[in-house]
Amino acid sequence: MTDKEEIKLLKEQLAEARKNHEDMVRELVEEADELRYRLAVASGNLEDTTSKLTKLKHQLFDLRQLVLRVGNRLISWEKCESEADLAEELVTTRRFIGTVGGELWDGAQETVHQHRRRIPHETDSESE
Repeated sequence: MTDKEEIKLLKEQLAEARKNHEDMVRELVEEADELRYRLAVASGNLEDTTSKLTKLKHQLFDLRQLVLRVGNRLISWEKCESEADLAEELVTTRRFIGTVGGELWDGAQETVHQHRRRIPHETDSESE
């Protein structure tokens, strides 16, 4: 092989190596972009989760207050002197529990609905 042929072969190998290098760099950049995107999504989800946990903390406090109020209703029952008073107290308590239970149920459904909306669904190509 002459020097000219060897130089030509080396140039071809260099061009091929450069192309392979550019392809690898392009793939790495694409992967880095995808990871940056996923990190941004995860960061947003973390902020949402933190916000939801704070809301849940407040809801638990409200629930604790509710339990105390129900306890007070039960004490009122014990103080009833007649069946009529007890029946009236029972109606009031049922109405109270129905109202609060409905509010709790609505809040729970909204929380679940919002959580489901934010869960990113994987495509078939991502899950492979």
